Amino acid sequence: MEIIDAVTTRKSIRAYTQEAIPKHILEDIVRTSIHAPSSSNSQPWSFVVISGRPMDELKQALVQRAQSNAAATADFELPNLSGIYRERRSKFMGQMYDCMGISREDEKKRQLWWEKMIRFFDAPAGIIICLERALAPWALVDAGMVIQNITLVAHSYGLGTCIMYRVVVYPDILRDLCNIPQSKVIVCGISIGYPDMTSPVNQFRTERDPWDEFITWVTS
Repeated sequence: MEIIDAVTTRKSIRAYTQEAIPKHILEDIVRTSIHAPSSSNSQPWSFVVISGRPMDELKQALVQRAQSNAAATADFELPNLSGIYRERRSKFMGQMYDCMGISREDEKKRQLWWEKMIRFFDAPAGIIICLERALAPWALVDAGMVIQNITLVAHSYGLGTCIMYRVVVYPDILRDLCNIPQSKVIVCGISIGYPDMTSPVNQFRTERDPWDEFITWVTS
């Protein structure tokens, strides 16, 4: 029951306090999370945990690149959604902007929001998820399992997380500032910190379609 409660109550956090996270907590999050299953116990993941001044430098570099309108060069591209998947994304984005009072026509506020996103939503810490290049793309399955663990363990410490693509669209910056070798592909980032629950965006909850719509029963 505790696992079910953690999964259903945890939500993506997009506004944080600036309270620093003790290093021993970040260590325990990773130490616990790597017990996720992986193909043949290959454990293809690696993590860069970043905070403090290096985190500030990374945020600044990413924002400067984004403001130059540079094209994204992420190691993995997002899929081109269509049909029901595009509808779900559009609904989610519309509801999130509505909760923050940002209209569809307000391009300035939307741009500021995208810049906040590339700053890890101003979280005090972040985790960059990498995989051995030689084992991708199958190892993405393994990455998904360890990422879920990270979010749940962080939640148990009263921390909030958001799994993010936007912060890895310029992998050359991450490789330079975080010493990530070319032998690894950068999958995603995770913003992590103590939630600022006074922010309207942290009251927002994504919806789920009825669970039985995702199942095909093949039984006797």
